Amino acid sequence: MTIGNSSRTEWTFGVAPWYKINDRWSVGELYRLELTDYAHEDRCRTGGIDYYDTDRHRTTNRFDLYLRNKSDRLTTTYKLVYKHADAKLFASKHDDYEQALQFDYATGNGRVWVPYVTFGDIGRSATSSQRQLRLRTGILYIYR
Repeated sequence: MTIGNSSRTEWTFGVAPWYKINDRWSVGELYRLELTDYAHEDRCRTGGIDYYDTDRHRTTNRFDLYLRNKSDRLTTTYKLVYKHADAKLFASKHDDYEQALQFDYATGNGRVWVPYVTFGDIGRSATSSQRQLRLRTGILYIYR
């Protein structure tokens, strides 16, 4: 997948194996290689900015681990993300982590409408050790 805007382009490649333990429990992982080019980012051309310490390019290895429990209509998913990059990601280090807990509830006769809420713990800055609560809510529609 390629993502881009006026200041950067990002390419992402990945693989995501899952294993179903039984009808309720499953585990999964996602490995992603993220290649980012900041060639048009004006801040990269300014000397002394340590975030862009790899000559306007960043390579990140990202490992996502999932543990999922599914009951009749409620699905609970815990996600742990570890990232390692050749640029600083968090607290002036090349490593970072995130974690999230998501609750999905399938509604309707066909269980195609799925409202969800996610609570996450994320790093705020490449140069400080501050962390932040991320709250996401939404509704998924599953096409069948």
